[in-house]
Amino acid sequence: MNLGLHMNYAKRLPLAHAEGRRLIGRAVPVLCVWLLTGCMSPPVERVRPDYWARRLTENALTTGCLSETTAATLSLRGWKGKTLQQPEPILREFREQLIRAPDRAGLTAFAEFAYLAGRHSKDRAGKANYLLTAARAAYATVFDEHMGPKLDPLDPNLRFAADLYNYSLSELIGILLETGRTSREAQSMALMEGRLTVSKGHGMADAAAFTEVILAFSRKTESLDLYSRNRGLGVPLVAIRPPTLLINGQALNHPPIYQTGVVPASLLLRFGEPWCESGDHLTATSELWYPLAGPHVEVRGARVPLEADTSLALALFYLRGSPYQGLLNMPRLLRGNSVAAYRGLVLIAPYSHEKIPVVLSHGLMDTPLTWVPMLNALLSDPELNEKYQFWLFFYPTMNPILESASELRESLLALHGKLEGEGKAWNDMVLVGHSMGGLISRLLVTPSGEQFRALERSALSLAEDDVELQVYLKSLVNFEPLPFVREVVFIGAPHRGATLANRPLGAMGEGLMRHPDYIRNFLEAKAGREARLSRQANGIANLAPDSLFTLALADSPWNPAVSVHSIIADLWRAGNTNGSDGAVAYWSSHVAGARSEIVVRADHLSVHKQSAAIAELRRILKDHLK
Repeated sequence: MNLGLHMNYAKRLPLAHAEGRRLIGRAVPVLCVWLLTGCMSPPVERVRPDYWARRLTENALTTGCLSETTAATLSLRGWKGKTLQQPEPILREFREQLIRAPDRAGLTAFAEFAYLAGRHSKDRAGKANYLLTAARAAYATVFDEHMGPKLDPLDPNLRFAADLYNYSLSELIGILLETGRTSREAQSMALMEGRLTVSKGHGMADAAAFTEVILAFSRKTESLDLYSRNRGLGVPLVAIRPPTLLINGQALNHPPIYQTGVVPASLLLRFGEPWCESGDHLTATSELWYPLAGPHVEVRGARVPLEADTSLALALFYLRGSPYQGLLNMPRLLRGNSVAAYRGLVLIAPYSHEKIPVVLSHGLMDTPLTWVPMLNALLSDPELNEKYQFWLFFYPTMNPILESASELRESLLALHGKLEGEGKAWNDMVLVGHSMGGLISRLLVTPSGEQFRALERSALSLAEDDVELQVYLKSLVNFEPLPFVREVVFIGAPHRGATLANRPLGAMGEGLMRHPDYIRNFLEAKAGREARLSRQANGIANLAPDSLFTLALADSPWNPAVSVHSIIADLWRAGNTNGSDGAVAYWSSHVAGARSEIVVRADHLSVHKQSAAIAELRRILKDHLK
């Protein structure tokens, strides 16, 4: 039986072998196809659109790794997989290739590789060397006419090269600040292709007065709803120094005029020789520019926007005024001497004769810092930034409103005289006033006229035979419209007074307030009448609907050549013409004959910080340009 089974199995064996051969014959082609294609990724894969948005922005600046374009460029030139441990031989050979065959896209890759080499360098001198090399190559990518045809404006290498220039120089300046080398008149610096002598050019003389220089790329602020950063060329800085006195102040209605000590700035380094040149004779010039004075600069015949961080400068400006912020600090604003030292007109940037001045006046118990949110939003608009310059008026709000208006009037006339009225822009001036500041702005475009005669008679009755006091009082109640103002914007202005001034809250404010010395000493010198004078010389009392000041101003016509606009607040709903903002009723804020009027939902203290009010002022300023 066993033998039979064995013989049957033996008979079937050739058949099994044949079947196996057929299976193997079929499997081999399938296996070959699988080996050739099965291990490969599918040729097309579905991705979200943001995949490429991320991939295209991944570079040495954003991820600390080379961009895909630069990695591909290095690979095609035979340096695939080369590390950053010894970048100099690669950069030298790369440079020689680019000199033989100029290529701006290749030069961008060179600049990125040099920048990353600087980031990875452990030695401070080596880091500075690579960063300066990267900045020079990036500058040449944009401006060097010897590097072949210029890049198309839509070529991403153009913006990337500008960013490499900006960030390379920013990190280099950080090193120089740490080592204290920025104070030298001229200095020699090493870079890969030789040695560079840097001399000081436009604006650098100002740097001697700086107490602090802040690199904007190394800071951020979250205190503002909108972040305003202008993309362009240069290292964005915030320069801090003591305020610059433009015109010295005098007693009473002649306050000083300043330029603020916190300003956004941009630093440029102009390289002299073509990039292909090397050696110890290379030169460059450092320049300091103020983007708020002029947002563009000329480089090699091209009009180039300056990189600037306005929001950071405004946030630091706001921070320096923190002792006046918040409800607990508001009583300080009723103490005259605590604010008198800072009174006057403040320019937030160097004067530009090509820009239209916009003068902002704050309200009762407030400071110019209240305008920071609005300034930040307006300056984020390139057109407004280019066409307007913004000035802030700071005044002690316990003073009589006529005194504060006289101070602003005299300041503008003095500055106009100092600058000899240069530039057509002066004659297009715009005034913007919140609350009490709106009344001050109105007084600058209004002739005193018959409406103020009763106020003048009442004031002069207190002067009697005091000639000095008579002259002073007459100067307050006799005035003409400023000839160079074209538009006025009132924001929550109490043209017919505020009933709160007659209520306990107003009386409490009057009890807390103290006139600054320059007013108090003048009044106290008038023996026997200082109490009555103090009552008249009172900003809160002036706001009462039945005060002589309010009665005189309410019906006074303004210069017909001036366009007037009203932004009014209502606590409950926009567009309401029968309400109040909590301090000023609509009937007081409304003025007949205004070119435009809008009612936004807001309270009195914050209406000028609301997006709807800011958008309306933006519209008015845009329309003014037409």
